[in-house]
Formats: sequence, structure tokens, C-alpha cells
Amino acid sequence: MRIVHLTFTFRQGGIPALLVDITNEQVKADPTNIVVINNQIHEEMLVEVNPDVKVYKINRSEGNKNPYYALKLNYILWRLKPDIIHCHGEKCIEYLLPLFRKKAVLTVHDTLKLNPLYYSKYKKLYAISKTVQQDVLSHFELKSEIVYNGIQTNKIIIKTKIKKAQQDVFKMIQIGRLVTDIKGQHLSIEVIKILVYKYKITNIHLDFIGWGKDYDQLIKIIQEFNLENNISFLGLKDRPYIYSNLCEYDLMVHPSLYEGFGLNIVEAMAAKVPVLVSDTEGPMEVIENGKFGYFFKTGNVNDFTEKLIQILNKSNTEFQDELIENAYYHVVNNFDIKDTAQGYVKEYKMLTEKAD
Repeated sequence: MRIVHLTFTFRQGGIPALLVDITNEQVKADPTNIVVINNQIHEEMLVEVNPDVKVYKINRSEGNKNPYYALKLNYILWRLKPDIIHCHGEKCIEYLLPLFRKKAVLTVHDTLKLNPLYYSKYKKLYAISKTVQQDVLSHFELKSEIVYNGIQTNKIIIKTKIKKAQQDVFKMIQIGRLVTDIKGQHLSIEVIKILVYKYKITNIHLDFIGWGKDYDQLIKIIQEFNLENNISFLGLKDRPYIYSNLCEYDLMVHPSLYEGFGLNIVEAMAAKVPVLVSDTEGPMEVIENGKFGYFFKTGNVNDFTEKLIQILNKSNTEFQDELIENAYYHVVNNFDIKDTAQGYVKEYKMLTEKAD
């Protein structure tokens, strides 16, 4: 079976990282390639791609409507003769000739900007969670199969059990694009402000990893309330850095206002770091409604604060140790990248057998 993964960009982020992992697994059994439509490529990401996976660059600038790029894309596909074209962006279908549209499938990663003009044109839809699957069904009455996102569980360094003294700094981390109306970083800052000024809890520190349009806005809030000693921005970090350093934290906070899944939550659980998430459907699915992590009411700063104080009080207890262990094995058994890659291959084979 010849597999091509088609995406618009290949920059630092969840979807490209997942794409690297999937193709690295799939190429072990089947010829697998990646085609990137736009010229937004981080070369350091390419280093992680298995040498047997060839990456083809169309080099289209974003928004460019010159038909040359569509012709170049389809010519490359004609040469590769794929059995499956796995798209990671709903608009990919618009660049494919009818011959290749018949082989195109789409993974739906979130449903914030659903467009029925695109979704209905794919041979098959895959959802990364029950949440996304239900959204696709309710919006378009279109069925999709769930294939959960996965991670390289064996490459994440596990946090060792070290009992912290009461005066030690409690270290927290939030990972995600700095887009507050989706990822909710402003909520985390507000909670830190409350803890520092109202409850006089100063031995806490929050690191943000990520980049985005709201960086300047967030910096201003931190400076306004003199929280520079409690909050830091680390910028974009690659996966080797994240996989090596998650173990240094005592908690991951994930206050997203919307989230279709939550791959960073899974990574923290694999590092044996407890998680505190908003009760949006995607993260709640990952932690199974509180079985494997803590949660608070989405957008509710008071509840966020109360739950964080409870976690501070529960730190180093047997209850939390058991929660962390159960969360770790939940991830290993359900969200390993090998299962994701093989799950897709199984789906591809069913589709191609039906076509024959």
C-alpha cells in the first residue's frame, strides 16, 4: 500500500508533530510520503522524519491562487501513485484532481471552523475523539471513525517521586498557542494573581510554552500585576525539549475554552505529571471525567483557583500518587503512537479493499 500524507504547513505544533510520528511508524511496513502545500516549513521538524519518508515541498505562499501549485501537487501525486491520500486540513481536497479525490481521507482535528463544502467531498472522515465525532455528526449528519491521536510514550522522561518541602516552589506548565480565546492563558495568569495577592501563596511558578498573537497582551498583564517572578514565557520548544523537561513540573494546567482532544495533556500524563484541565469535552474525554486528572468549570477563574489550591494541598499524598500512576497506564494502553498509526492503516486497507 502506498500512502501519502497531505498538509498545508509543517511548522512546530501538534498536527505536524503527530504527522511525523505517524509516518515514521507507517513507513516501517508501507511506502509513506509527506507532501506540504505551503512554504511554511520548519526545517528542524524535518530532522525528526524517518529518512525513508520523503517530504515533497510545493512551496506555495499562503493565499496564492496561481494554478501552477495545484498542477505541481497533482503531478507529484501522479508520480507517487498513492492508494490513500491522507489529508490534514479540510481544504486540501480543493487542490486535488477527481482521480485523487477518490482516494482522499481527512482527519478532523477540531470543529471550530466547520465547512460542509469540504467535509462531504472526502471518501472517509476520521475524528480524533468522540467529541469531534459527535460535532461532525451533529453539524453535517456525516459519519466518521474515531482514531485517537497518539504519542511516543517510550520517549517521554518520567517524573521521579521526590517529596517537596512546603517552602519549595511548585512548578506548573501550560503548553499551547498563545491564543487566549481558545487556549485560555489569561485565565492561568488571573489565577496566579489571586494566589499571590489574595492567598499569599508566592512559592509557585508557571511556565508558558508556545507562541501566538496574544503574546504582547499577556506580557502586559503580567507586568501590570508584577508577576514576573511567578510567570515565564519560554517560547516555542521542540518535542525533544518538552519530552525531556515535562518531568521537572509538578502540574500541567490546561484551561482551554475549546479543545477537541488535548495531546499535551496526554504527554503530561505519560510523564507522570498530574493535570488540571477545563471541563471542555475533549480534555474530559482524555481524563475520563476526572478518573485520571483534575478539572474545573471552563472559563471559571474561581473554580480554577479552588481546584488548584486543593491540588497544592494534596501534593505528595497517596491519593495523588495513585491518580498519577493510573493516568500513566491509561495513556500507555490507549494513546501510543503505534496504535494510532496501525489504526489508520487498518482503515486504509478496508477502504481500498472495498474499492477493489
